[in-house]
Amino acid sequence: MLRDAQMQTILLGIALASAACWWLLVSIMPIAGDVICAGGGIGSTIPAWSVDRAISLLVMWVVMTPAMMLPGATLAIVQASWDHRGDARTYARAGVFTAGYLLFLLVGGIGAALAQWSLESANLLTRGAALLIPVSSGFLLVAAGFYQLLPFKPAPKLPCVGAGRCIGPRVSLMDGVRHGRACSGCCVGMICLQFAGGVMNVGWMAFLTAWMLAAAILPWKKHVSVMAGVALLVAGGVTMGIVP
Repeated sequence: MLRDAQMQTILLGIALASAACWWLLVSIMPIAGDVICAGGGIGSTIPAWSVDRAISLLVMWVVMTPAMMLPGATLAIVQASWDHRGDARTYARAGVFTAGYLLFLLVGGIGAALAQWSLESANLLTRGAALLIPVSSGFLLVAAGFYQLLPFKPAPKLPCVGAGRCIGPRVSLMDGVRHGRACSGCCVGMICLQFAGGVMNVGWMAFLTAWMLAAAILPWKKHVSVMAGVALLVAGGVTMGIVP
C-alpha cells in the first residue's frame, strides 16, 4: 500500500498539513498566551474574560485539535482513497474524507475551548491552563487510565479496502465525520489530559500526540491501551499521594 505513488503523495500531504498545524500552534501559542493573559504572557495573572481572549482561545483549540489528532487518521485516510488509486479521484476521495474528519474535530475544538472557559471562570485552572488542585489532576489521570482499560471502550474502525464492503465506492463527507466521532470517543481520555499537564504546555501536547498516534497505527492497539491505562493510573495515584 505504501509503495503506491499516489498513496505516498497523500501521506506527504498529511505530514505537511500536520506540520503546518504544529507550526501554527507553536507560532500562535505565545501570542495567544499574551492575549489570554492580558499582555503579560502565560505566567501572568489570568484576567477577566473579553472578546479578544475568547477568540484567541478558540483559535488555539481549533488549531491544536487537528495538530494532535490528524496524524492518527493517516491509515484511515489512505484506506478510504485506496479503491480509486490510479486516477485523479484518489486525491478527491482522500480530501473529502479528511474534510469530514476535520469538520468533526472543529466541533470538538470548540467544545474544548468552552470547557477551558468554564474551568477558568470557576477559577479551577492555573496560569498555564492546568487544573489548579493537584488532586483534581490526579483524579483526571486515574479516570483516563480506567477509560483506557475499559473492554468496551469505543475504537475507530478503518475504512475497508475494497469498494462496497464498508463505506462503499464513494466517500462522503459524513464518512470522515463518523471516523472523527469514533476517534474522538476513543481518545477523549487523552484529550482531557490536556488539563492535567497544562493546555499551554507544548511538550505535553507532543507527548499525547505521539501516544495517540501509536495507539492508532501500531498493530498491537490493545497492548498500547493497557500500557497507557496502567501508566495513567500510577501517575494519578502519585499525583494524589496514594502511591508513594
